[in-house]
Amino acid sequence: MHASCFSKFHRSFVLAAALFTVAFAGCLHSVSPNVDTMICQSDNNCPSGYVCAIKGQPGGCRKSVSGADGSADVTDRSDGTSTVGDVAWRLDGKPVDLASGGDGSVVPEAAADILIGGQDVPPGQSDGAGTILPEVQPDVPFLPEVRDSVVESRDVAADVPADLPVDQPPPCNGGCCTSADCPLTTPVCNNANQCTKCGSDNDCSGRSATACNATTGACVQCTKNGQCGTTGVCDTSTNKCVGCTQRSDCPGACQTCSAGSCVAVKGADDTTKCAGTCDSNGECKARAGQKCDAVVAGCISGTTCADGYCCNRACTGTCEACDLATSTGTCSVLPANAAARHGSCAGSGTCAGTCQGKADGTCTFPTGSCGTAGCATTTSSQAAGMCNAGTCNMPPPVSCKTGATCSGSTCSCPQGTTDCGTSGCINTSGSDANHCGSCTNVCASNQHCSSGGCACTTGAPACGGCLAWDFESSSNPAPWNLEMTPESPGPNGATNIAVTQSKYNGGSHALIVPVQIDYSTTFAVEATVSLSCKVNLSGYTGSAYMYFQGSYPLSDFGNQLILDTWTSSGTKAEHNVPFFGNIPINAWFQVPLAFTNPTPVDRIGISLSPASNWTGTMYIDDVVINGL
Repeated sequence: MHASCFSKFHRSFVLAAALFTVAFAGCLHSVSPNVDTMICQSDNNCPSGYVCAIKGQPGGCRKSVSGADGSADVTDRSDGTSTVGDVAWRLDGKPVDLASGGDGSVVPEAAADILIGGQDVPPGQSDGAGTILPEVQPDVPFLPEVRDSVVESRDVAADVPADLPVDQPPPCNGGCCTSADCPLTTPVCNNANQCTKCGSDNDCSGRSATACNATTGACVQCTKNGQCGTTGVCDTSTNKCVGCTQRSDCPGACQTCSAGSCVAVKGADDTTKCAGTCDSNGECKARAGQKCDAVVAGCISGTTCADGYCCNRACTGTCEACDLATSTGTCSVLPANAAARHGSCAGSGTCAGTCQGKADGTCTFPTGSCGTAGCATTTSSQAAGMCNAGTCNMPPPVSCKTGATCSGSTCSCPQGTTDCGTSGCINTSGSDANHCGSCTNVCASNQHCSSGGCACTTGAPACGGCLAWDFESSSNPAPWNLEMTPESPGPNGATNIAVTQSKYNGGSHALIVPVQIDYSTTFAVEATVSLSCKVNLSGYTGSAYMYFQGSYPLSDFGNQLILDTWTSSGTKAEHNVPFFGNIPINAWFQVPLAFTNPTPVDRIGISLSPASNWTGTMYIDDVVINGL
């Protein structure tokens, strides 16, 4: 009846669309139950022209759509669906367009337009009710009541295979035909065409999982070691081949088993196969304090091989080591008096260095004396040396002071001389004016030394000195000053007094006195020498050299050069005029000095009293007063 109906349907398709629709609906409803109730595990369980699109459920056989090479275009998907051509079939039997994401609202592209309920629907579109439309022959009208049956086929003309007998039962009774049709969980196809559990590894031969789990009856990757090739082991808790299940499965040093894989141990110990410790890269290295060759790869980073051990630093100091029993692996200072380890301490003899426990690991050197003191020559001595960084530094020989000789190790002055320090050995009883009578007594510039006593070379001796002044020994004008005689009519016409080299009569220095006489408030200028004691100058004579520098002559008869003597208490003594009238200017001239008053005095003054105002400079040099 199915074959006759199908032939009738085919002829009706050619004659009229309406008759075709009725005939096709009757045929489809009478054939489809045989296919719709089939349960398949593989394509072998489906009729010819069909494929097993949904395994293990009724209606799993679907019409095959051939690919370009004539094979069925059927693909299993990870979500449990299968695709036939461009159409995916869900477990509930509804088709899903691959490009739509699985919502069932869009159909695959059709070969031609379809008329649904009298409406022309473009290929690849919905019929408006959420129903997916297949590819159909051009311009084929369908009635709505047969639409749901039509959509399960991609090719209406081939929807029912011509070679399928009307009452032919499904192959293998709708069950498995061979074990290849069975899933791994029930991998054996028995005589009743049912998938059952495995009994031995042979039942899993040729499958993707080749070992039989005796407990579950499923084919699994492994149940024991030896089933995972040469590089894997069997994880019996999951029946899967993994890289490792325990540390011993990992062959190298600094490895451990983690999540079924051998991974590197980094920054920790591997007591199983690493004699040292594992560095940050997972390489076995000797740890600090171990022998450098304890591990072939040497010392771990951060240490240095020193004294045969992996040390915390290079440890190159002379008095330090890294192999001390109490601190192996740590560079430590050697104890006191220990032998040097890296090189030797410098020096020799009493200055040689030794290890004395210095914190920086360096040698300790003596700082005391060394060498022998003595006489280098008859006129030089040699002192002992001092140790410095292992070397005995001898000072250079010291020459004996002038006149001294070296004896033993000491310089000394000969008999009859006095040790005057840096001045040498001096006969202070002789004629040395700088050491006259003693090492410190120096005769004045106008004196000489005679038998250990100073004597005046010029001028009379007085007050421990000589009454003579050449202004050569000092830049200080003292004892000369600007004190005026008590009978002076006004203040001194000089404002300053000094020693100068600008003009001089003998030697290279003279006394200089600037003069400003206005004849209103000032009438004279006077330069005075103060004696340290009072002297009776009666009968003494002498002279002084004078120089007046100025623009105006001193030619008036009233001009006077005056010699005054008095005491510091104000008692007047001498007052005479050795020179008056025409006084030379701008030239040196000698002024005679004579004293007649017997009154002891300690002041001697030379003054200029001009007849009128005068401005200029007065110079005085080589003043000498001779005694009786």
